[in-house]
Amino acid sequence: KIKAPGQNTGDLQISGNEIKIQSGNKWTLFENVYDQQTREKDICDSDLQRVIPLLMDGYSVCVFVFGTVSSDKREFLSGIIQLLFGQLWNQLSNKTKSFQIQLNALEIVEDTLYDLMDPSNENLVIEHNHDGPSVLNLQTSTLTSTNDFSMLFTEIMDNRTQQLTEFGPKSAKSSFFLTMKITHNDTRSILHFVEIPAADKLIENVAEVNILSFSFYIVS
Repeated sequence: KIKAPGQNTGDLQISGNEIKIQSGNKWTLFENVYDQQTREKDICDSDLQRVIPLLMDGYSVCVFVFGTVSSDKREFLSGIIQLLFGQLWNQLSNKTKSFQIQLNALEIVEDTLYDLMDPSNENLVIEHNHDGPSVLNLQTSTLTSTNDFSMLFTEIMDNRTQQLTEFGPKSAKSSFFLTMKITHNDTRSILHFVEIPAADKLIENVAEVNILSFSFYIVS
C-alpha cells in the first residue's frame, strides 16, 4: 500500500500502475501499486499467481514482506500465507495421490531466536555452510490436513512476541520466517515467507507515506 501525492515530485514518479521512489541517489521500482481497498486475495490473484505452478514444477519461492509499523504487514502476510497454503494443498490433492508438506516457523527479536512451534526450545543454533546460514533444531511438523495447518498456524501466530517496552511493542522490530517444504512424486520445493521490519521514515520530503512492499523470489 502506498498513500502519497498523485503527481510526480522530485522523490516520487508515478506512471500507470508503476511507481518509483528515490532515496538519495538510488531509485526503487515497484511493479504494481495497490490502493487501501486491496485485500490479500487481490495480491494472490495478481502478483503471486505464479507461486503455486512454480512450486509444483520444483522451484523454490520466497515471499518477502516489509513495511512500517502502521502498514499492517503482519495481518496481510497472515492472510497471504493461508490463501497460498489452501491453493497449494488443493493443487497437490488434485495432481498426486502422495505428497508431504513440512512446516516450521522462527521469529528473531533483538538478536534472539524463538521457535514459534516450541517456545521452550533453547537448542536453536545458527549454522553457516555453502548454501548460506540456516537454523538447526527447529521443530518441524508434517501437515496431515488443512485443519491441521489452521490449528498450527494459529498457534504460531499466538506465539509471536507480544511484549511491550518503553519504546513500543517488541514486535515492531521482530523478523518472522515460516517455511513449507513440499515433496510430491520425485519433486521437492520450498516455500518461504519472510517478514522483516522497516524504518518508519522511508522517504524524506514526501507527505503521508504508508508503505507495505511485497516481493517474491524464485530459486531453481
